[in-house]
Amino acid sequence: MERKRKLSGSILTMMAAGLTAAGCLQSSGPEMEIRREVSIGFERGGYVTRTALPDEERINDINLIVTSGDEIEDIIWTRTPYDSQSHFITLNLIRGRSYSFHTFVNFGKKIEISSADELDEVSFRIENPDGYAGGIPMTAVAEDIMIDDTGNITLQLERMMAKISLKIDRSRLSDDVKINVTGVRIGNCPGYAYALKANKVVSSYDCLDQGFTLNSDQCQALNRIGQGGISDEASLYMLENMQGDFPSEIEEDEEKVFDAGDPMTSVCSFVELTMNYTSDSHFSRNGLIYRFYLGDGLENLDVERNCHYHITVTPEDDGLSGSGWRVDKTGIGTYVREIKLSSYSIDMTYKGETAVIEAEVLPADASDKSISWYSSNSSVAKVDTDGKVTATGEGRCTITCKADDRSGARAESEINVKFAPPYFMMYPGEYIEGNVGEKIHIWCEFFPPNAPFDPGLEELNYDKGRGIYDYELDEDGHGVTLTLKNPGTGIVYMTAGEPVNESGMAVVVVNRQRR
Repeated sequence: MERKRKLSGSILTMMAAGLTAAGCLQSSGPEMEIRREVSIGFERGGYVTRTALPDEERINDINLIVTSGDEIEDIIWTRTPYDSQSHFITLNLIRGRSYSFHTFVNFGKKIEISSADELDEVSFRIENPDGYAGGIPMTAVAEDIMIDDTGNITLQLERMMAKISLKIDRSRLSDDVKINVTGVRIGNCPGYAYALKANKVVSSYDCLDQGFTLNSDQCQALNRIGQGGISDEASLYMLENMQGDFPSEIEEDEEKVFDAGDPMTSVCSFVELTMNYTSDSHFSRNGLIYRFYLGDGLENLDVERNCHYHITVTPEDDGLSGSGWRVDKTGIGTYVREIKLSSYSIDMTYKGETAVIEAEVLPADASDKSISWYSSNSSVAKVDTDGKVTATGEGRCTITCKADDRSGARAESEINVKFAPPYFMMYPGEYIEGNVGEKIHIWCEFFPPNAPFDPGLEELNYDKGRGIYDYELDEDGHGVTLTLKNPGTGIVYMTAGEPVNESGMAVVVVNRQRR
């Protein structure tokens, strides 16, 4: 579809210095044809808001192609001073003859064509967004203009790019939800556009790898919250991409999402926001992404040049779903909400006593279930990375288990350490008598149970060497089972060290086996 061409015939009063073409047009008519000096001026129309990048008002260079009938009369390319506020080109044209004027602004080079038929194929091409950072490409067309005594022609410039302005309305978010925009970009941003006819991307190869973007500093306007919870506005730009209607009927903005594998996903332009996200239950690990396919209305995918699109992003409730926005939650993690402990109070009665506290982290699908343990007073009790508590001295302290995911989830167990008095008892007595072939069990009970203990190995081995008995130590090392072998007398001497510091001795008499 060829774009409607516009002309403004108003007279301009030029205040800036004029730019005169390097050569005058040559007369193609009789010698008596009268030439007039004609000033071609340019006005910028459409959206007029100024932003730092790109400068929407800047005119950096001008291509003016003058045709008469099907013939090219002249191609003029001129650069303009950066601070110029008005621009014009002065030509000598034949009075009474009709001319057409095709203007291409901010193309960065002279346009080379050999015939008027090639005008519709003129295009603006860029490799990256910086290609139009210094000035938006613009065009103007005025056809079949009769040169009269007025001497001034004004061409209305039309920007080849659409402006997309964003705001965020946070008024419908839950109180615990905080979002901070860190980046905005145009996806499937066309890398070229025809200057004089409608432009449509036909494959992903026609798109920039990286479209127009706003970095974290440039999109801070979206994080300034004003009246009613609505942010300031931030803007991006893109070349025209006329993709027509959505392939199916939809009734809600949230349905404007393509099925997996749909080829339209690689040619239809979209806005994508990346933001840091926190709430009581979730957080962003690599950023929460909101994406919205652009278009002129619910069922349309056209992004038209020289148009200013206003979009207000309105996330609701937890912010992880919202009408009209496709939310990529792969970068969202679930916070730990609760930690349950196997014990919330432990009494300990001696130095070195240990107890293990087990922790259950909830919910089960928490993204980071790692935990750390802390003691409020390690001189009373210390704790290791597995929740093992060891009493170190009398007193009270708190053992805290805390989630590592910055959720603040924690649980505490109170530890009370009060040492009980030590004691020592040896069983079954101090004098033990038995016959050859019998078994005798001798053992000690003492407190605290972790005191160093010697079952009297030196004496046991001595008597074993004498052949009086053989022995086997108890599993806990606190006792011994004797197997009586030959008549005689031996001793069993057992000692518990600090803090018990007690010993016991049993005399063992082995008699002959009775017949």
